[in-house]
Amino acid sequence: TERRRSEAELRQFGYRIFQGGGSETLLNGAVSDAYQLGIGDKLVFAFRGPESYDVEAEVDREGYIVLEDMRPIVAAGRTFAEFKEAFKSDVARTFVGMEAYVSLGALRAISVLVLGEVRNPGQKQLTSMSTILDALQSSQGILKSGSLRNITLIRGDKKYRLDLYELIQKGNFSGDIRLKDGDRIAASSIGGTFAIDGLVNRPGIYELPPGKDAISFQDALAIAGGA
Repeated sequence: TERRRSEAELRQFGYRIFQGGGSETLLNGAVSDAYQLGIGDKLVFAFRGPESYDVEAEVDREGYIVLEDMRPIVAAGRTFAEFKEAFKSDVARTFVGMEAYVSLGALRAISVLVLGEVRNPGQKQLTSMSTILDALQSSQGILKSGSLRNITLIRGDKKYRLDLYELIQKGNFSGDIRLKDGDRIAASSIGGTFAIDGLVNRPGIYELPPGKDAISFQDALAIAGGA
């Protein structure tokens, strides 16, 4: 077993996460009640009572949903739960014997710019539920000359860093932030690397943690999944 492992070609760790990646399409259907509505989101309303009908409406440029026979309802900036509560309250105040329901028809589109060491850099059309990883997938992934541990999201004057090792090895998605229109993502060049082979769970070539130019044997062994 040791001989077979030592003879096997060592591969750079982590880049297989982008296999099969592609551009994301507009999503439909259920979303979390915590989802924040914005201009361009489309909602489907079902009215059930003496007359039953369905209608679709889009959050307009002023941030409102406008429905016939009802006053405009503020949508942009509200969570889906807050909007549903306001909508049902307005229906009860406006109609007699009418029940109403609301669901998301289509998520609004956003545009983000992906730069640096990716296969297909440029402007990407995604949805308001997309994350940094979705944007990287839409760019066909990070090149092997690019870092998996130092990906930067630039939002105005703020910067957020994503370390994909945290996501791949630990299932920690906390750094995979949901995107906003106008965000920029920069995939930097790969940092220092080390190779580990032999009787370890994941022999391969690994990138050093950001800002480090060396690593202890114990830390290297832990990154490779232990012996």
